[in-house]
Amino acid sequence: MAAVSTASKSVLTYLSLCCELVNATISQIIEKMIEAKGYSIWLEPEGEVKNDLSKVIRDLSAQYNTPLFYPHVTLLGGIVLREEEVVDRTKEIARNISPYTVAVTGTVDCEDHWTKALFLVVSETVEIMAANRVARTVCGMEGEGYHPHLSLMYTEDIPIDQRRKIASGLDPEALKGQFLVDKLHLYRTEGGVESWVKVGEFKLTGN
Repeated sequence: MAAVSTASKSVLTYLSLCCELVNATISQIIEKMIEAKGYSIWLEPEGEVKNDLSKVIRDLSAQYNTPLFYPHVTLLGGIVLREEEVVDRTKEIARNISPYTVAVTGTVDCEDHWTKALFLVVSETVEIMAANRVARTVCGMEGEGYHPHLSLMYTEDIPIDQRRKIASGLDPEALKGQFLVDKLHLYRTEGGVESWVKVGEFKLTGN
């Protein structure tokens, strides 16, 4: 009986190890799929708005095993230039934009791209649209439309129907808010989310 018990434990240990390897492999595949390139300029909330949105992102990440990230609205992403040049251009953008308010609506939506797997719609105010035009002009990235949003989840693994159900379970009123933008946050968003690094912050000094 002792021999049988020992054999059973060995089998269970082996199966447990196999499960861990499978889960690790799946995680590695997902991480490879969720990758960005270049540099991004973010608008980040502070205070209570930041805390509330960070909690939502953390809770979703814990429940659905998705990457963690700071709450932000991307002003411009995919900037493929040398870091020194990106820093110089971000400084120029900051010199040409005055502080303004970003309005986060309570509308939760989802699309196919992993960066918009689940997101809050941001109001397309005159100020934020003008700021994006300045950023595009300075970085030489004219031509693309801009629809500001604040992501709550990054994933390519959860079907859109399930993400719609997740969205329906969130409280729109609790997610609604606004925050002052008085600086730009520059990130190196190369590779997976876990490898993204802040390069610097630049105060808005435009008139």
